[in-house]
Formats: sequence, structure tokens, C-alpha cells
Amino acid sequence: MAEGVLKPLPETSVGIVRLVIHQAKELDPGGGLTPFSKDINPYCKVLLGADDWIHSTPLVKRSLQPVWESAKEFLCADRDACTITVKVIDDRDFRKDPVVGYLTIRLNDLLEAKKPAPGESVRDWWPLSGCKSGRVRMSAEWKPLDMAGSLYGAAKYQPPIGIVRMLIKKAVDVKNVEAGLGGKSDPYVRVLVQNTTKARTEVMNNNLNPVWDQYVYIPVHSLKENMFLECMDYQHLTKVSRIVPAKGSHPLISCLFVGPLSWCGRA
Repeated sequence: MAEGVLKPLPETSVGIVRLVIHQAKELDPGGGLTPFSKDINPYCKVLLGADDWIHSTPLVKRSLQPVWESAKEFLCADRDACTITVKVIDDRDFRKDPVVGYLTIRLNDLLEAKKPAPGESVRDWWPLSGCKSGRVRMSAEWKPLDMAGSLYGAAKYQPPIGIVRMLIKKAVDVKNVEAGLGGKSDPYVRVLVQNTTKARTEVMNNNLNPVWDQYVYIPVHSLKENMFLECMDYQHLTKVSRIVPAKGSHPLISCLFVGPLSWCGRA
């Protein structure tokens, strides 16, 4: 990113996936892989590939039309090679839980289903296999991460060891750097490591007390790295000006609220 120019993050094969298992319909209580009773207690297991478990939805009691609305975020190291398997399972307490039905889908296909051709609708219902009937509604969002570059130059490449997830909540009393033009600041926050922008929030137009409540993801090369947060004003002529004050001036922002950090896993 050139100084003062706001650019989108590049599309990469490494990123954060937010997968949501919304609901299921028309589950088969009596066919499929094993015989069931008419009352089933369905939940879903989510796996990467065929056997790498990453998430389970809550259990819904006695329903063939369960609604879960269960979300999971995970680090994806290779978008093109990633496949997701969802198994709908009948909870049987102390007995072995039978699989009601399952589906396997490529991550790219799931993401592309949210971009329908003109005249077509978004596809988020997917049929189950291994059963007479049943389908699952699920969706995914993709957040690319710039993991390929080096912080120390090409001659000294060091791959990231993982990802930190940061919740940027809000700012209060941001200085109005556009007061002279009759407007208000359009603030956003960017996160820098080694003077390189690694993540940023959305722009909040005409707002001196912006609320983002937005998660951002920062690749980490060393646990000794420092992360710097800057609150910026977005100029619609593609330029940005720093809201952080020059040395010796008064603070331009009273307080920036940041939620707890969490470790998303290794790259």
C-alpha cells in the first residue's frame, strides 16, 4: 500500500472462512445409512476434507426441520484445495449416533454460489447424500490474508506462524479534520506491523464517534512483533490523512476500544 492511498487487500489463496450452518429441511427419519425412529435429535459435524473435525452445531430435539444458525471461523491455508464435509447426525445419548445424511462441497463452489449470474438467485440449499431426502442450508464468507510477503525483505523471507484475530469496537471524540470544509471526519482504523498495513476496518462516513464492531485478522511472524493501530480519515479523492496527531500536538482521539485478541491457528 502506497502511503496515503487506500487499496483493497489482494486476493490470495490463504484467508479466513466464516461458515454458517443455517438449517436443514426434509430430513429422512427412516432411511439412509441406518434405521431411525421418527423422532430424531439432529446436529451437524463439520469437517475439512474427510476427517479433520472443526465444528459441531447445537443439538435440536425431535425435529426434521432443525434451525441451527451456527457459525464457525477458521484459517484456510489453500482455498483452491479446501473441501468441506457436513454430516447431519441423530443424537442417541449413550448409543452410537447414526449419520442421517452428509454432503461434501468444494469451498470455491460454496463461495461462488453467493455470486449468481444475472437473473439467477443465490444458492444456499445443498442436498444430502446417503439418504432418501434432506437438504442443508449453509453459506460462507471469505476474508483474504496477505500471507505471502516477507516483513524483512526478499533475501530474508520468514513465513507467518499464525493469525491473530482482533475485535475493533469503536472510537470516541475523533477530531474533525474536515471541519473547515463543513463536513465531518470519515474514520477507519488500520493495523500496521513493521510499518506495513496488515488489516483495516470499514470507513464510517461523517462520524466522530464511530462504532465498527469488526474483526480483523493479522498474520504473525513472531510473538515479539508489535502491532500499531492508527485511526485515519478517508478522503474520497482516494487520499487518507492521519488522525493520529503530529508530535507535540494534543490528542486527536480520546479513546479506541479494542476487544480481546484470539489466536486463529498456524498457517
